[in-house]
Amino acid sequence: RFHLPGEHDQLDHGNWAHGEKSPISQLPEAQRKQFLALENTFANRKANERGAIAWSDGSITEHQGDSDSIEFSKSDQIKMIEDGNVVLTHNHPDFGKSQSVAGLSIPDIRFAIKVNAKEIRAVINHASGNYVFSMIRGSRGWPPSNAVEDFTLNNKKYAQLHEAFDRRIRV
Repeated sequence: RFHLPGEHDQLDHGNWAHGEKSPISQLPEAQRKQFLALENTFANRKANERGAIAWSDGSITEHQGDSDSIEFSKSDQIKMIEDGNVVLTHNHPDFGKSQSVAGLSIPDIRFAIKVNAKEIRAVINHASGNYVFSMIRGSRGWPPSNAVEDFTLNNKKYAQLHEAFDRRIRV
C-alpha cells in the first residue's frame, strides 16, 4: 500500500534497510508532522522546486528554488555538514509533464553525500498519485560520489531496474 506524502512516512514500516526505519520516523512528533505537511505541500507544487531541512535541534528551514534546482548557500552547506544528521526533502515539480518517474537524481544523491545528510527525499506529483523517494546514509556512511555516478550511468542492472520501475509507474 502506498501512502500520500503527509499521511505518514512510507518507509516507516521498517526492516527495509537492515532493520532501520526512516530518519523521519525518529524525529520528534511535532517536527515530523510539520516536515510531512511540507512534503505534501511541495508534492502538489507545479512551478519551482521547494525544499526543507530538518535539523538535529528540532528546527525546520524552508528553501525556494527555481524550475529545476535549489541552491544552498555555502554557510548552509557548512551547517549541514557540522550538524551531521539533517534530513533533506524537496519536490520535482516537472514530473507532471512526463509519464515516467525517475525519483532521486544524481545531483540529489551527490548533494546528500557532499553535506553528509542522514536522508535525502524527493516528492513528486504524478498522474498516478504523489510519491516520496528516499535514500538514507548507511551505517558506514555514504559511498564516494563517483561510485554513485559509476553505478547509475554504467551499470546494466540499474538500467534494467529503472526500466522495470518506469513501466510499472506509467499510467
